[in-house]
Amino acid sequence: MLAAFDVSNILASLTRQLAKELVIFDGRIDKVSRTVGKDPSYLFTMNQLKVCTAEFLFGSSRKQVIESRSNQKKGETSLLLAKAKAFYMEFSKNSEAWKALLIPASATSNLDLYTLRQQRIDFNSVGFQIISKIGHLIFFGKKFTDEEQNKLISAVAHIDYTRESPLWQNNVVLSDESGNRKIVSQMAALEKAFNIVVKEVENQAGIKLIG
Repeated sequence: MLAAFDVSNILASLTRQLAKELVIFDGRIDKVSRTVGKDPSYLFTMNQLKVCTAEFLFGSSRKQVIESRSNQKKGETSLLLAKAKAFYMEFSKNSEAWKALLIPASATSNLDLYTLRQQRIDFNSVGFQIISKIGHLIFFGKKFTDEEQNKLISAVAHIDYTRESPLWQNNVVLSDESGNRKIVSQMAALEKAFNIVVKEVENQAGIKLIG
């Protein structure tokens, strides 16, 4: 509820704007529930989107980091919002799975987001956190040209986000004896997966994200 309606918190405000102004999120964010459960119409809860937005804007969703960035000036927040919009839209345009979300929710009748959550990690909040955290490096890390940024975003979008991908095994995806693949969201697992994806993106793009 705070993520959806808190008017004093800058991160909550930016998250609300993204949820309303980006076609990939508009009508697909559950503003009041704690989880999207089996709902086929919702992508994330508002709080999940808020966490992912923090990863993109600040490079972390840890409480102390968010609080330290709570006094952004209005001009700065406009720039942050513009960068977030640019990253998420370019990512979606380059991802075969996310291209379907470029069609407004009101005009989409056969997109089952629940099924996608069972198949992929990028339609789960932990996967989107990793994507957002990589986005932070692209937009707030080293200075990249527009061409380099687009190349890096394309590399992020072309990562294999299916649960079966070896990239996620024994970090954010754990398999049991029956072969069921469960997504885990512990910070240590997320950080491990993030470091793997950084190297994968660097290899695909031929551009160093760090160092």
